[in-house]
Amino acid sequence: MVDDPSLLPAAIEEFLRFESPVQGLSRTVRRDAVIHGRTIPEDAQLLRLYASANRDERRIDDPERFDISREAKPHLAFGFGFGFETHFCLGAGLARLEARIALEELLARLPEFRVDFASSERLGGGVVRGWATLPIEFETR
Repeated sequence: MVDDPSLLPAAIEEFLRFESPVQGLSRTVRRDAVIHGRTIPEDAQLLRLYASANRDERRIDDPERFDISREAKPHLAFGFGFGFETHFCLGAGLARLEARIALEELLARLPEFRVDFASSERLGGGVVRGWATLPIEFETR
């Protein structure tokens, strides 16, 4: 991506698929719905796991592999329609733009860096995914 910034849009989509910031949301089913041959009854509590759906081997070849060169397929990082409810993040376009600009500027100014994953710490909780600490060392040219 440092040598070819045109890879950034595909990389951002793969980042979103692989590490969705929102892992899932729960909802109350408003009417009976059939999903994969099973009936989800009205008023049932349903947990939609975007993170799991984004790694569904029926849709994505080798989903546990991070690959910015894979053919982009729709992911659920910003929500999607489920037949009985539709949700899509209004800020999706802005989030993609911010990620592209941030990565373009970071890679242009500080292309040599190392992430210290051994000293990193994930956020607690199950709905939002991210880092509480993520030490990064930069080298200037």
